Amino acid sequence: VRDSPIEDLINISTLIQQTVAKKLQLSHPDSKDLQFLHGTILTDGVNSATEPTCNVCVFADRQVDRSPTGSGVIARLAVDYKKKNIKIGEKRKFIGKTGAVFTGEIVSVMEEYKGKKDAIIAKVSGTAKYVGRSQFILEEGDELGRGFLLK
Repeated sequence: VRDSPIEDLINISTLIQQTVAKKLQLSHPDSKDLQFLHGTILTDGVNSATEPTCNVCVFADRQVDRSPTGSGVIARLAVDYKKKNIKIGEKRKFIGKTGAVFTGEIVSVMEEYKGKKDAIIAKVSGTAKYVGRSQFILEEGDELGRGFLLK
């Protein structure tokens, strides 16, 4: 994953998302509005909490996160906890495609959350920097002010 071309990662993620959409029914314990797959986390397969691991998140319309992705770190922590690869209070480093590093830690576990599966409470830390800024100004009488879509 670390050395793979971005386009290859995007293509495989798209294939995974399409397959999951056809084969699995997703559920969320808190909200039906969250029962969809927004992105795919690709990893380097390193499952030991003592070694840094790579996370690449492909989401939305084939976009790639430059960081290890906070929600992706939490998802990996949950999977690692279920597989007994990490313990509560143990920290793990996650590396994004650009080399950005997040640290994840399981703070606590709620057993059988809402009568279903165990859920983790996680802490994620790292740094982020602005990469750009834009500003939209709506002038009086502007016909586009009633709505438009930027993509």
